[in-house]
Amino acid sequence: MLRRTKSRKITVDGVEYRWGVSEARTGKSALFVSRADGKGSRLEVKLIREIDTFFWMPLPLRSPGPITPRLVALLMAAAREAGWVPSEPGPTFVFAK
Repeated sequence: MLRRTKSRKITVDGVEYRWGVSEARTGKSALFVSRADGKGSRLEVKLIREIDTFFWMPLPLRSPGPITPRLVALLMAAAREAGWVPSEPGPTFVFAK
């Protein structure tokens, strides 16, 4: 489960999740999503920061821009299509193509 102080709330299909970005100085970071109740598996989406900007590029989409709740919901949907089942316990699902 993600810490409340370092994450934001999002509701998708009636289920509450928490999401946040872990930033690394190397330019490679990740977006994490997990159910707010702590049950199920966590989603990790690899990110690359565009040089000299404040924008992140989610590797599965290959398009730079800010990480918004709408983008998080789109990435969650794409990860589900790729096999992430947020309600089932298991290891972190890493989503990066």
